[in-house]
Amino acid sequence: MTMKGVFGAVVVLVMLGVFATLASAGKPIRPTTTTLEDIPPSWHRVLPASERFVLVMPTTADPAGEAVLDKETGLVWEKSPDTTNVVWVAASYLCVKKSVGGRYGWRLPTVEELASLVEPTRTDPALPDTHPFENVEDYYFTATTTASAESGSSNFAYAVGFRGTIGPSVPPGKTIALHYWCVRGGHGYDGFRFTPIP
Repeated sequence: MTMKGVFGAVVVLVMLGVFATLASAGKPIRPTTTTLEDIPPSWHRVLPASERFVLVMPTTADPAGEAVLDKETGLVWEKSPDTTNVVWVAASYLCVKKSVGGRYGWRLPTVEELASLVEPTRTDPALPDTHPFENVEDYYFTATTTASAESGSSNFAYAVGFRGTIGPSVPPGKTIALHYWCVRGGHGYDGFRFTPIP
């Protein structure tokens, strides 16, 4: 092969390398290891409490974090829910107006979301062992409205109990005063459940 041919081959190889580099530019590099942070929330996973909850949204007032990420559901909860009792419409309003960790975007959780925190084998409160939450009270309103099959009334909403009566239940009505625990993420709704009210 002549010098001219060798030079041409080298130029071609260099150009191919340049094109390969340009072609790969901008493409995301796949991680070589996968952690729970890389996996989208999956409600089928059951994590130990020591791996499930992570403090997030630190502030000067609370450097550890004012909120808690639940890795099972991907939802972010107030670390220390308000201990005030309010009626249902006020609970919904107060969550929407709330700023935790310097961020808005909070809402009243659905019954399924709030019930996902319940650990049925525990009662005081009914939360997983080593949970990071503070000031957890007895009953909390949810955004999920339930209506009587007979009347069609939407004057009732599900609540979730963490002390005494554990899990989802229907309190006497939206006009009684209960606690509220705000959540961030997911997509809330005011879902109607047609069930007879005793």
